[in-house]
Amino acid sequence: MDIKLGKDTSVLFITVDAARADVMGNNSGSPSPTPFINNLFENNFTLDSCFSTGYPTQFALPGLITSTLPLDYGGYDKGIYTRPSSISEPFEQHGMDTIAFVNGFAPNSLFGYDRGFQRFHHFNSLASILGSFMNIYTKYYAEREFSSSKSSGFSSYKEFVKRFFPFLRKWCEKRKRETDEGDGKLPFLSPRLHDINWERAISVIEAAIEEYEEKQDQFVRDLIKDYPEIDAIESLRDAENWNGIDLAFSRIRRLEFQALKMIGGTNPYFVSVAKNEGLKPSLKEIKSWAEAPLISPGSSSCGYIFANLFNYIQDTENSFFAWTHLIDAHSNNYFSWEISDSSCPFPHMSNTLERELLSHLRYMRSMRPWQLNGSPKYDLGLRTIDLNLENFLNRVYESMDNPPLVVITADHGHEVLPSRSGHHATHFYDELLHIPVAFVHPSMPSESFEGLCSSMDIAPTLFDILGFNIPSGFQGTPVSQLSKKGREYIIAEDYGRGPIDPVKKSPNVCIRSAERKIVYSPTESSDLDTEIKSAYNLDSDPMELESIDIDDINKRFDILVDRARTRCKEIEESIATRHEL
Repeated sequence: MDIKLGKDTSVLFITVDAARADVMGNNSGSPSPTPFINNLFENNFTLDSCFSTGYPTQFALPGLITSTLPLDYGGYDKGIYTRPSSISEPFEQHGMDTIAFVNGFAPNSLFGYDRGFQRFHHFNSLASILGSFMNIYTKYYAEREFSSSKSSGFSSYKEFVKRFFPFLRKWCEKRKRETDEGDGKLPFLSPRLHDINWERAISVIEAAIEEYEEKQDQFVRDLIKDYPEIDAIESLRDAENWNGIDLAFSRIRRLEFQALKMIGGTNPYFVSVAKNEGLKPSLKEIKSWAEAPLISPGSSSCGYIFANLFNYIQDTENSFFAWTHLIDAHSNNYFSWEISDSSCPFPHMSNTLERELLSHLRYMRSMRPWQLNGSPKYDLGLRTIDLNLENFLNRVYESMDNPPLVVITADHGHEVLPSRSGHHATHFYDELLHIPVAFVHPSMPSESFEGLCSSMDIAPTLFDILGFNIPSGFQGTPVSQLSKKGREYIIAEDYGRGPIDPVKKSPNVCIRSAERKIVYSPTESSDLDTEIKSAYNLDSDPMELESIDIDDINKRFDILVDRARTRCKEIEESIATRHEL
């Protein structure tokens, strides 16, 4: 593909959290939960074999947003502060407006994802941010034994605490500005995001900062020792004032009741993994699907985000780069009840969405268990995004003389079964890493690049299409500069669940070629029997159902093993710099 749209072309960069390449943008399922997105993929330029650099979101975003591997530059715990460039900065330097409406814990200013954005709105709830701080970081270190306050683990957690509370204060101050009249106010507010006693919340955070500054080690030890019953955190939770929340929940409960009635307690199957032979859900997994809620109190729906983003697009006369990260499919968050019907810029959106979802549920209920074996709520999340995106883009095209380039992709994929997610880390199955990618524009040819490529290649390909110089710090390559077969291999990596802790954990490195895959983690003995965690011949075992025995690994795997060992040495050097900030 040889096309240059021009540097002044506006860009909508849409990342759908946990969208699998074999579900979104793919017509293999019937009916597909994403018919509108599928049509966009069919008639525009796509990357058909693109793989994320990590799973979950915190591990994946550095590759997508900065075109760097997650364990470079001190690792993902540092976010992207120390990385050479982010995807937004060339647009800002070119004089374009840059704005972000993002959701989920990871893409926030604590990790530097506000870099290059003139306006950055993080649509996560206060309770969700506190929950992530407790459950990802404090919980990990509470379960970790320290020999002294000078140990590396204690120092790492202390450093994170030092960053977290000032970030939280600024986050609350910004949310207060979104709520109050004046500069920074959002046109559409959410009761679960904004109906908070912000003065009280900010005062509690300031008290915690003051206490930390007076007795740092003791403050950190108390956080670890008293987990999960921590007075300051509990006080902060109490600062939330859910005015009007019961009314908002009443409608969703009614819809959820209708949905669960159609799903039935014993048949929570759907189309997302119907073709994945050899994988059947256990009774425990079926139960978890059936009991999972249809809403997430910690995050905003795509409908709410699109409403605010469309309002911005209507009001600006400048070219822009806008990033939105949608978490509906990941967090079972389907309904745009944050905004009232009277203020919604998409009239009758709620009723249309309700009809569509219930129709989808009726189809699912008509199927037989042996025909389907996927999570219905995951598909419903994607269906919600598809319907809202169709309405949003139609309105955007109507309001703009020069249509934007729309990039649709994902941070990572989604498990076929809960048991294959590794508790949201440490596994590298293709369904977790294979992501959909499309570049959508009226001038875009209906073509696909089928060669192997990385999520690090998406931003360079975007800049190549627009005619921008690619930032020197980017590790990715425009696909126009790759051979027809693409990369020789792609890399995904992490330090396992929880924060990076090189004293207690070793890095996990996945090296995947077109035909083979290994997952490698170094040991002191340098024994391949223990260092190779899994290996697959993807030609004969595309679903990765059975790892190859170490004795059966042939020389064709040698290049993957050598690259994994080299990468682990690079990671060791990178992580050694992580305390320099």
